[in-house]
Amino acid sequence: MQRSRELCHQRRLLPGRDAPRHGVSGQDSPNLECGRATTPTNGPTQHRCRARPPDLRQLRPRRWASVRARAQGEDHRGGFAVWQDLADMEGGRDWWEQIAALLRRKEVEHLVLVLTPRAVASEIVRREWRLARQEGVRVTPVVDAALRPDFGKLPRALARAHTLDPAIDEQWRQLLRILEGPSGEPRVPFLAPEVPPGFVARPEEYARLKAALIDGGGDAVAITAALRGAGGFGKTTLAAKLAHDDDIGEAFFHGILWTTLGENPGDVTGRLNTLTRALDPLAPAETDRDLAVARWREVLAQRHCLIVVDDVWHAADLEPFLAGGPGCARLVTTRDEAVLPRERVARVPVDAMRPGEAAEMLSRGFHPAESHPLVARFNAFAAGLREWPLLLNLAHGRIARRVDAGHSLDDALTAAEAAWRAKGVGAFDARSPRQRNEAAAASLDLSIGALAEGEGPEAAMRLEELSVFAEDQDVPFWLVTGLWQSTGSLGALDGGDLLLRLRALSLLERYDAPRATFRLHDVVRARLRERLGPNRLRALDAHLAEVIAARAAGDWQRLVTEPYALSHLPAHLAGDGEAEGLEALLCDAGWIEARLGSGIASGEGAAGLMSCYRTFATGAVSRRVGQVLAVTGHDLAIDGPTQVIPQLLGGVILDRETEVARATWREALRSPALFPSRPTLVPSQMEVLRIHAGESGGAKTGHGSGGIVRPRAE
Repeated sequence: MQRSRELCHQRRLLPGRDAPRHGVSGQDSPNLECGRATTPTNGPTQHRCRARPPDLRQLRPRRWASVRARAQGEDHRGGFAVWQDLADMEGGRDWWEQIAALLRRKEVEHLVLVLTPRAVASEIVRREWRLARQEGVRVTPVVDAALRPDFGKLPRALARAHTLDPAIDEQWRQLLRILEGPSGEPRVPFLAPEVPPGFVARPEEYARLKAALIDGGGDAVAITAALRGAGGFGKTTLAAKLAHDDDIGEAFFHGILWTTLGENPGDVTGRLNTLTRALDPLAPAETDRDLAVARWREVLAQRHCLIVVDDVWHAADLEPFLAGGPGCARLVTTRDEAVLPRERVARVPVDAMRPGEAAEMLSRGFHPAESHPLVARFNAFAAGLREWPLLLNLAHGRIARRVDAGHSLDDALTAAEAAWRAKGVGAFDARSPRQRNEAAAASLDLSIGALAEGEGPEAAMRLEELSVFAEDQDVPFWLVTGLWQSTGSLGALDGGDLLLRLRALSLLERYDAPRATFRLHDVVRARLRERLGPNRLRALDAHLAEVIAARAAGDWQRLVTEPYALSHLPAHLAGDGEAEGLEALLCDAGWIEARLGSGIASGEGAAGLMSCYRTFATGAVSRRVGQVLAVTGHDLAIDGPTQVIPQLLGGVILDRETEVARATWREALRSPALFPSRPTLVPSQMEVLRIHAGESGGAKTGHGSGGIVRPRAE
């Protein structure tokens, strides 16, 4: 019961709307009419039942089990659907994944937090509160007078929320009224990545940045702030830490948005759509950049958001994200100050760490009894690495690996010092980009050597192969283990173990176990690509394309929830030089439907799909497909993937070049559809409008999209 005293939840699902349609079968008690409700945490939870409201005055954590029994024992005549974490948590599944999955269910409207001293000190409570706000779930805190917490430890917004004591009759009735009504809460997006483990604070830069974004009263300042510094100096990590700051979340109470651009982001319209729809899920996903910017301005007009634009290389890519939002602030991370606007920019340089910070980064995680006597050596070693966070992280990974193998910390540090000295890393000038790159390459080579020494040369080859993936992208575990199975006969379990070892050596920038994805730092990726060379990269692109195709197994819809695979397959085919395969893919209606569906799900709409054709469509038929998508993309983002084939048949003219493709599209039609008998590339709906103008007596035909006609009731 100890964990249950930290936090309890109660969720209400609206009667009728949520009943059989959303029930989860096979896991409910036999006396329940419907399925489960939603959302766990650190305490038991209740099943959803058609019962009279349980006596919420019994919500004190030590009495929650009896409430559950009472709720299930009532006759089923309406009431609350309840989920309680410890009682309803499924064994064998990650507990946080269950919590997050339940919170994201559409029918969940309320979260009741029972606040105890342990609960307010729990980081899990903060994560759940943040996710509930992100999903538009109303959070109602309740207290037990006997276990009153210290509200000073809570986020300010939660601490200021009115708390209820169900033991007081009036407050008990107020709680019931809240739970009987809809949530009414807007979504508050939080898109920032998690702060990496082992984060070392940089107080001076952090304080300057925070002071630029919020004033002395804790209110938001509408300004553009910039973290400028060379690659690998910790700009992204510092921005992520700031995004998780409770004061920042309180000031920018409409949400924290985040997008990462990188050196080659392509058309940023899709990224802008994704952020727009994070704030307003009903906003249309525009395909035209100017319209997307106008929509962005519209949703930001009355909001106070922090918008983080990470890893900006070009001013033109940044420009759309700076539009609108008079109450919003932007935080930009970049290596080049020239990309920043000239006015109202608070510039915070992020260079080498201070000696104490650098030494802490090297010695973090080791027992103080061992690390404290070596402080002077850690300081000297960090100084030799010019307090560069990327190199410090690589060195720490090598030291930690030797310690884990049974060596003393003293011996592990001695070996690392000798290795870096032999490479001449300690002599570089941190102000010189060329010397920085050489030092980074030498340090990475040492880490790769340590990997080969401990795991064999095959492990080092597998690491190099990770550089085939696109820059600044989260790569799913299944895709890399599939690649390694193809190139090195490494099974999925062994591949997963190798990823963990790469993480332990600090060779991965991000390792997200709940989402089963990882990401390489772009400095590391660049060096690994140099080691591979163009011929090996081309071969790896071919292997990767085969792994993705095998995963689809002839049905691209299987990859709708795998955005990397669908989005980057054309790039990997192009990297392999497989022009024929690329042309076939771009003419495959099944892939187009899946790629569009993935874009709609992510919020970018059809913009990413259209950008793909602008980049890769070079064949006679694929160019025509691209022209059709350019005209109809906006409507396809609204009407959905089922309209792709009618649009293609209505827009691609039948001739010798398109004969085979059109026959394939006709065979793939899954339901009857109307489209113009003469293909046309006039703007969407114009053909139908022409019918209206030309018929006398009034047509009974409604507006369609791209010539697709829908009947309209009289």
